[in-house]
Amino acid sequence: MSVVNIENSMQLEFVASMAMHLENIYCERTSSKDTQQRDRYTQLIAYIQNSSFEDAYAKYKQISNADTPIDHFDAATIKMAQRLAREEAKSEIFEYIEVFYNRKRRHSHLDQMSPLAFEKLQSGSQ
Repeated sequence: MSVVNIENSMQLEFVASMAMHLENIYCERTSSKDTQQRDRYTQLIAYIQNSSFEDAYAKYKQISNADTPIDHFDAATIKMAQRLAREEAKSEIFEYIEVFYNRKRRHSHLDQMSPLAFEKLQSGSQ
């Protein structure tokens, strides 16, 4: 497996998410009750969103030292973890765009008003 070059918080979050899924798959397949490593990645993902890239990357390096060795996983398992991490990322991006951004941004067809402001105006004038 090649070394991953992580250059920003978004990439780091994806790698942490993929590692979390790999650890979860490993626990399921081995019936292991030890989910500490998976839980560490879950906490890291939250930490990445609230701290600088440098701090989060240093924490990632510490956590990754305790990973299950990669040779415990076949190519199909790694692909499955990548797919799960991608689906999670797509879902978060969709939620940001549809739930947050589109409701606050100004729309030209609403006279440069946000949908929320336009709805308030419309409900106030009726």
